Amino acid sequence: MHQDGKLRLQKYSFGNNCINLLLGATFPRSFYESCNMARYGSETPPEYDLSRIIAPQAFFLGSIDIMSTPEDVAEQQRRLRPGVIVAQYIYKRLSHMDFVWDRNAQYKREMVDLIYRFSPGTF
Repeated sequence: MHQDGKLRLQKYSFGNNCINLLLGATFPRSFYESCNMARYGSETPPEYDLSRIIAPQAFFLGSIDIMSTPEDVAEQQRRLRPGVIVAQYIYKRLSHMDFVWDRNAQYKREMVDLIYRFSPGTF
């Protein structure tokens, strides 16, 4: 959350490194214009409207995650359309980056099951 206590789920901030702009995007007109201004017309990228998401969403949470707090997760889920959340798993003793670095990957069975369940005929 930000200092004002509001959760913001914003599009990617291009900052001043315009090498990451998508092909076809306009580049800054001057040295002083930020890439956000060139891409979004604003110094701050716009927020996502989570109510527009229709794809199934599954939440994989770590019980000791300080980057993605229970309050932030609850707010994100509240903003989603009813019926979009299909699963939520909470893993003891996992933090945010453990989902990237964990060699034991205690969540892999659930993740693979969801992939097979929601992408039939693609494997």
